[in-house]
Amino acid sequence: MARLNWKQSFKALVSTVLLLTAEQIVVACGPSPDPEDYFPSFFDNQLVRSGSFEPFRYSAYTGLLYETWYSQDSVYALDTTDGNRAEWASYTGVPLAAVDSFVYTYPRSALASLYAEVEKGTSSGLEAAYEQNPMTQWFRNSRDLEALGYLMYAKQVQPIANAAAADPWNPPPPPDKATVQRLSSNGRQLYRAAQKPFFRDRYAYQLQRLAFTGGLYREVLNLYDSLAPKDASNMASRMLGLQAGAYYKLKQLPEAAYRYSLLFDRGDEWKRNAFISYDWSKGPDNAAAVLKRCKTSHERAVVHVLNGLMAYDQAQTDIEQALAEDPTVAGLDALVTREINKIEERYLSVQWTGSRTAFNSYAYYLNGYWGPNAQGRQLDSMRVAYKAYSEVLAGLIDRIGASSGNKQNAFWPLAGAYLAFVNQNNAACEAKLKVAESLPLTDRMRDQLSVIKLLAVSRQSDRITSETEAAMLPYLQWLDQRRSVSQRLDKTYRDFTNAYLTAYYLKQKDTVKAIYALARSQRTWGDTGMVYSVAEDFMDESGLLLQQIGTDQFEALKTFSASTSVRPFDQWLRSGNPYSLPVVYELEGTRQLRDHRFAAALEAFRKSSPQVLARHPFPDPFTVDIDDPIEATAADSGRMITKKTFAEAMVALEGKTDAESLLKQGLGLYALTYYSKAHRAWDYYRSGVDAYAYYADTARRLLSVVQTQYYNPTEAEQKFVQAAAAATNPETKAQALFMAAKCWQKRAPMPKEEYYRYNMNEKTYYRYSLKNPYFSRLKTESSGTPFYEHAVLGCDYLRDYAKRR
Repeated sequence: MARLNWKQSFKALVSTVLLLTAEQIVVACGPSPDPEDYFPSFFDNQLVRSGSFEPFRYSAYTGLLYETWYSQDSVYALDTTDGNRAEWASYTGVPLAAVDSFVYTYPRSALASLYAEVEKGTSSGLEAAYEQNPMTQWFRNSRDLEALGYLMYAKQVQPIANAAAADPWNPPPPPDKATVQRLSSNGRQLYRAAQKPFFRDRYAYQLQRLAFTGGLYREVLNLYDSLAPKDASNMASRMLGLQAGAYYKLKQLPEAAYRYSLLFDRGDEWKRNAFISYDWSKGPDNAAAVLKRCKTSHERAVVHVLNGLMAYDQAQTDIEQALAEDPTVAGLDALVTREINKIEERYLSVQWTGSRTAFNSYAYYLNGYWGPNAQGRQLDSMRVAYKAYSEVLAGLIDRIGASSGNKQNAFWPLAGAYLAFVNQNNAACEAKLKVAESLPLTDRMRDQLSVIKLLAVSRQSDRITSETEAAMLPYLQWLDQRRSVSQRLDKTYRDFTNAYLTAYYLKQKDTVKAIYALARSQRTWGDTGMVYSVAEDFMDESGLLLQQIGTDQFEALKTFSASTSVRPFDQWLRSGNPYSLPVVYELEGTRQLRDHRFAAALEAFRKSSPQVLARHPFPDPFTVDIDDPIEATAADSGRMITKKTFAEAMVALEGKTDAESLLKQGLGLYALTYYSKAHRAWDYYRSGVDAYAYYADTARRLLSVVQTQYYNPTEAEQKFVQAAAAATNPETKAQALFMAAKCWQKRAPMPKEEYYRYNMNEKTYYRYSLKNPYFSRLKTESSGTPFYEHAVLGCDYLRDYAKRR
């Protein structure tokens, strides 16, 4: 039989959809927030020079990196690595965008119309969008029917090879065998008829795709051996990926992992998918078997880099072995960066923040949550191990940087300088910085150089002295300016002021500057939605620290806030800071209210300002409400007061012993509790679920006297009892007894099961409430009063008590 030429074979075919890439085992998830932003870090994880290793930045949050963060300046943010598109652009001379539209999105029907026009001269009747594509014009001018014919064939293979499943967790149904066989038969004819290697290689790839889709994995391997190009072209890489996938399907995992390592080394287009597939092929678990299949030192170095990138623990061995095989292998810098990040997370983050009060920090999670238990001891052991590892890694970095192929790469002296800082080797840090400055630097490297210099000058002595502050200031001002245009430097600024600088100030018991450094760290960055702002309710890190400092420190804070010092560093630290004197005096007054020192509170509020005092209004507490929700309602809008007004009223009531005054004193004290609508007189934030509230939890024993009254208002209860005893007005007595009952109710015994604590129908609390001794007195002594009758209707507990008795 005579062999069909490519044009005759093509005319028997029909097609739709797109071209795709080499076979991969999984498709990775979409982007997520910066995974490195949960621990202090001063080493830029995008400093890498050896190609794009964006997906392989370290984070304990992303497991084996199936989720990655693509930054705004990442090459992965745009699809710039499609080698097939680039080869078509080179073949046709058409811009990439036009190639992308024509090759990947135009339907076969449009291509068929264009084919008929080019072949026979008939009008194609193409839509305007297709007419305007430069590739359409290229086909008309070149009359390259072989190219157009191949695209039409490929578009027929596409919907079969890339059939999507209705359920993403299950594979799609197998393709129709007859269709696969027909397309394969025609593809072989077209392969033999192809006149140019450009198309012959592409037909080979399509034949291999069809075999893989049909589950003919041995044929996939045979097709690779017999038809795959012997170069590193895009089609050769795609076919290598299909070969690896076939070995995976045949459960020959070392063979699959080896080929995925080869694909990983082919360029950025393949890295991420090859990395994931290498993992699924259990490459790290079968490292010896994979290495045995490697043919060169370079291939073995790539395998060691891959294994190191997957290592959750220290990757020292992989770095050493990759260095021994090929000191210039791509990815060593990415691997070292990951190891530096591990040291930052597992050693430095706690070293810097372990001594500070930082309720939202990773260090607090490690130290405060786990405490001195077995897991806490394990974390201590980990920190010791990574401290030692930092010195080992520093030596490896020196060895890599000294190799001939790396001497002009400033990454290595920069990484070495940073670890020298970590290891408190000031002389080595300075020497390596000088080496880095003598080499070609990218913009990010220049930034990194300045950051390391800031760290270096910050440690001129064991303490942060005025000389140290003066040395740091130019770098901090630079960083303060640069953070507005760099998300990375914004994080660096926050980490330095929040973790590093604050930790040093707290260590040397300079709490005031620690608070101001913390506050300076909490600022808004750009308009990205990432907001780190100082909270008006003092519930941010600096505010929480500010709320709990002692009286002496608070006086020092006021002095520093009011200071007119001309020291540039002090001026910088105070500039733009939220803790103006009126704010500080408002907080001082609140602290005095918590201590029930009302005259001192009033004096502080008078030094604040109306604008600051107006931030935290609350309902006037000096009336007895039966229906008493613990948050203000719309009905309260007309009786809102400030803390200053409240303090004035409490001062005016001091020393008075008549029943009405005692009742109001009790109401004022009750306002300073968790349960009052006026609780803003005491707190800045009230959680709806609080383990200390309502129940006499044994944990209350650990609270201070001030905190105890917030949850167990015995002082208020005492005033109400005194008011009831002194009352000559039955209404006053009824109100006082009712409020005393409220106070008594807030120390119910703990239920046996923790679950019931937050259950609205909790029986323990209900039964305890019906034993309230003040209910008995109310019924006996005040049952005839209008207030009592109203209270029975408005209070479920009192109503049920009255019914039962």
